[in-house]
Amino acid sequence: MSLGELSKAIDLMHQEGVTRAVNKAGQVKHNKIFSAIRRTGNWPKLLLALPRKNTDALIGAVAHVLEDEGIRLVDSTLFLKPLVRSLGFSPRRVPDAREGHRYSYGLGVARQISGMDIGQTVVISDRACVSVEAMEGTTKRLRAQPDCRRKPLVVVKVSKPGQDMRFDVPVIGLPPSNT
Repeated sequence: MSLGELSKAIDLMHQEGVTRAVNKAGQVKHNKIFSAIRRTGNWPKLLLALPRKNTDALIGAVAHVLEDEGIRLVDSTLFLKPLVRSLGFSPRRVPDAREGHRYSYGLGVARQISGMDIGQTVVISDRACVSVEAMEGTTKRLRAQPDCRRKPLVVVKVSKPGQDMRFDVPVIGLPPSNT
């Protein structure tokens, strides 16, 4: 069910005796959250009470609504722990010194933008940030990448400080085999 059908979802969970729930696996489509809330009539009071109207505040509000209804959201990685990457690099090979400098620079930039809740992914070319993810998401950002084919690129993605894993697990998939 979509966010716009939250009341319907709560009613269904009550009927089935649900007290704990896991958010479905999949990408949080930030722009859809905003449009769903605009279409839903029972959200205005909740929205007015939020100090910020960013995605974290909105999905946090959903969690509070569910908790008020006796339904606790659990970490969406609960059953995926062996598949969740730990800290560190995840390229297919160990980066050389030059690539390591690009990763380090990118890590600093990515941590800054994620700390401001702008995005979590940056693309770096020779210690220059050539692309920053925002609300469009990582996939769209990478597909809309500026033409820097002559220079090697490094993609760095980080978790936000205090990332709420009940809703939004930062991931980046493997590229298609033909690229």
